[in-house]
Amino acid sequence: MPLTLEELQERARPWSEPVPGATPAGVQAKHEPAYEAITTEVAKLESPASAGVRWDNVVDGAGELLKSTTKDLWLASYMAYGLYATRGLDGAATGAAVIAEVTERYWPDLFPELKRLRGRANAVGWFVERLGRMLPTVDQATVTAESLEALAIAVKRLAQLSRERFADAAPAFGPLQDAIARLRAGLPEPTPAPEPAPANAATAPDTTEPERAARDLTNAGDAQASGSQANGTQASGAQANGSQTSGAQTSGAQASGSQANGSQVQGAQASGSQASGTQASGAQAQGAQASGTQAQGAQKPGTPSASAQPPGTPGAQPTPAKGAAQPASAQAQVAKPTTPAAPAKPAASVSPIVVPPLPSLPATPDLSSAEAVTDFLRTVGTALLGAAGALRQASAVDPLPYRLLRQGLWLHLSRPPAAGANGRTSLKTLPDAVRKKLETLESNQRWADLLDESESAVGQHRFALVLHRYSVTALEGLGDSHESALTALVQELGNQLRRMPGVEELLSADGTPLTDEATRAWLRAKVLATSTPAAAPAAPAGAAPVALSLPPLALPAETFAGENGPALEEEARALLAEGRVHDAVIRLQSAVAAATTGRSRFLSRLALARLCANAGQVPLARAVYDVLDEEVSAHSLDTWEPALAAACLEGWLSTRTPGEKEGGRLAVKVRNRYRRLARLDSSAALRVGT
Repeated sequence: MPLTLEELQERARPWSEPVPGATPAGVQAKHEPAYEAITTEVAKLESPASAGVRWDNVVDGAGELLKSTTKDLWLASYMAYGLYATRGLDGAATGAAVIAEVTERYWPDLFPELKRLRGRANAVGWFVERLGRMLPTVDQATVTAESLEALAIAVKRLAQLSRERFADAAPAFGPLQDAIARLRAGLPEPTPAPEPAPANAATAPDTTEPERAARDLTNAGDAQASGSQANGTQASGAQANGSQTSGAQTSGAQASGSQANGSQVQGAQASGSQASGTQASGAQAQGAQASGTQAQGAQKPGTPSASAQPPGTPGAQPTPAKGAAQPASAQAQVAKPTTPAAPAKPAASVSPIVVPPLPSLPATPDLSSAEAVTDFLRTVGTALLGAAGALRQASAVDPLPYRLLRQGLWLHLSRPPAAGANGRTSLKTLPDAVRKKLETLESNQRWADLLDESESAVGQHRFALVLHRYSVTALEGLGDSHESALTALVQELGNQLRRMPGVEELLSADGTPLTDEATRAWLRAKVLATSTPAAAPAAPAGAAPVALSLPPLALPAETFAGENGPALEEEARALLAEGRVHDAVIRLQSAVAAATTGRSRFLSRLALARLCANAGQVPLARAVYDVLDEEVSAHSLDTWEPALAAACLEGWLSTRTPGEKEGGRLAVKVRNRYRRLARLDSSAALRVGT
């Protein structure tokens, strides 16, 4: 019998009870030695050289801190996974219940603090993601239905609570719930119950015979069957010695309720008539005693026999057996024998599609302000994400879930997230574990699993555009049956990106691009091709390339301390004046290769980019400036090297086309970089004129 949610909550009670003291959620404990010992032990998971995590120590240490010191989601997740590692699926169910109970009961005050909502979501996501990766490796033979159903109940509750508390930051529960569903599908079918014994089978011991006799009564009236004849032998007032009751069952009672070859005679007076093979139900047969022994002188092979009264007692009236009916009428009723209906076979167990509970929408939404409308649209978008997941589980070839998912992702957004002064956003990059798993699934051509993984992670990482590329790759691998779904995904993604140009150029909080170059190239070729501005007319054959006129670098002398930047650029300009563009580029490229420090390499590339722009080699200049721009953002040169950052931004903006500056997918990026340049060097911003 699987555990109920209440029983799981009772299991979690030792760790979910309030911490002793004035604060039920306890105090911050991440700097305590016991806490650090737990995190150090768990960190061995990421170390190939470690001897393995001692999960029993993790469970004991984290459990003690949860009981006595703090309610911390990281500790709860570590302990929950430790319970799985030490106790299997049953322990995982208990651990998931602990996380849910701690989250629900101590939400305002638990740790990490409420202002670090993403930190809380990451803590729960650590357990969910790791358990979801491990369940597919579980040996099916070790899985029991009870422990698996308990885990399913606990995970469903945790998923519902996470969506309520974390909203957009909630972990992706799809892979974990899919793994549980696959384990459930591999369970053996339940053994059907044995068929009941036929009505005329050998009876149980005498102690249960009165109940059988009472069950056979049909309430048609009681009668006294006096003088009945069995197989031509007079049974009224005569000695039954040598008489044969063909097929009659009279064990443990008087002939009332006895069975004779399937026919039924109720309350009948059968004096002088043939009663072979009949059942005298509800009558009292005088002179015959049903003692459960074989009748003297006659026995029908293969059937139970009735023992008659001893010889020498003719006409004796036996005492009615307990439970036998008294005579009431003498009318007979004959009924046809009935065949017991065969028990219905149990239906084959079918794993139902797990549909996550959707957020409730208010009957009358608050639309009193722009912020209220945005909140309402965010709620609607979350509902669309849940609906898309349910529809995709029902049918992966249906185009609708792929459209709904991408509509719900950005329904409440009118522009990309704003970047800070250094060009970075507060967004996190896609975790390495998720990226590696996607790469592994793609390399092994496990297209269905790749589609599940990528689509499930999109809701948690809405600006990780690489997830959409993996979904498209999976749909292409699944073949022509998924062609409509593939088309719907690409069209809807293109619509959303054209509505918010510049999303693919966003930088994460650590300065790395949220969208890698391979995904950008895919977006340009497959998704945004229809929105690319028309190409400028080709220059006539033989026409000279259009050159820019970027001024020489006006950098402070200390900028070139220990470098040969000015002399190098002067030498390149001299070669350029002689028309030796190729030689000038080779000279600067050799300086880039010979640079021994990152700073020297940056200065050499900057000189190369300016030379190419002034020589009319704008495509090459743009490529070099793109690399420099990424380095400026990654190393925060706006703060530490403002002169170098301004020189790079001026060149980057100068090499952009008017179409890119006025609209298109780079318009947001152009505006952001112009604001940065204006803050660093207003005269350079005037020269660019954007």
